[in-house]
Amino acid sequence: MAVPSITIGKIPETHICFLDELFKANEGLLDSLLMALNERQYVNEGVVMSIPVVSFFSASNEIPNFNNPEERILKALYDRFDLKVHTHYVQNKTKRIEVLHKKQDTSPQKPFDETITMQELVFMQDEVRQVTISKSINELWDNILCELRKKEIHVSDRTYFNYSELVKAEAWLQGRDQVLPEDMSILVNYLWNRPEEIPVVEKAIQDMIEDPMGDQIRDIQGRAYGYFDEFSKDSNKNKALVQLRRNLLGCYDQATALKDSLPDDSSALTAFNSLIDTLENLSREAYNCNSCLTIGRC
Repeated sequence: MAVPSITIGKIPETHICFLDELFKANEGLLDSLLMALNERQYVNEGVVMSIPVVSFFSASNEIPNFNNPEERILKALYDRFDLKVHTHYVQNKTKRIEVLHKKQDTSPQKPFDETITMQELVFMQDEVRQVTISKSINELWDNILCELRKKEIHVSDRTYFNYSELVKAEAWLQGRDQVLPEDMSILVNYLWNRPEEIPVVEKAIQDMIEDPMGDQIRDIQGRAYGYFDEFSKDSNKNKALVQLRRNLLGCYDQATALKDSLPDDSSALTAFNSLIDTLENLSREAYNCNSCLTIGRC
């Protein structure tokens, strides 16, 4: 008689995994979970095997004190969960009563039949990967990073470099094939480390994407890249360079005038500094390209 696999119904054979009270796991289990989260591999009786998990979910009644040496080991595991949601007791009386009635209802419940097949999930993931992120969105993301670090919110390089799939998924869920600034709002639950940081992170992101200066920054940047694109396509580089530098100077003057009009504590200052750096880099790149053509190296 065949011996049933001890992995049936467990992590090595699941696509969606829920880990309850994650931080109460012992050290040996934590090491196994880190390997599963990082490499999507699991050690079963000494044999390393690939696992098909698409997503891990978890819940905990408490966040460890990572300053405590005994709990510091949990930080690596905590960091592997990209989105974190802090739940509260039900605040609204109407909602409380509604939930209470549902808990007390003994009538037959309608089965939950809204399902997604693995094939559909893979298809959706493929579509999300096709969503594009513009240079201006990456600039906005970098500005958010700088603003949070100014506020002493820790953002690791791992967090910084892996943000794109989240905003692309948000854009896809909104029916778009390109990320827009408003999609960055999803990053609130990506960036906070402890619940008390949530309002700080939320305000920093909203200030960046909703500040009326944001549209002007993107307009200036868009025009600058358009001018550079025209320069790149023009065969008469000497004449094109003169025109490009004139146009970029106009963008530069507009950007510096807007920056100078801001208060010293404005969150948009970082964005304008980044914009000015971009304008200077475009001018420098065009000059270098033209010099290269002049002496026959391109």
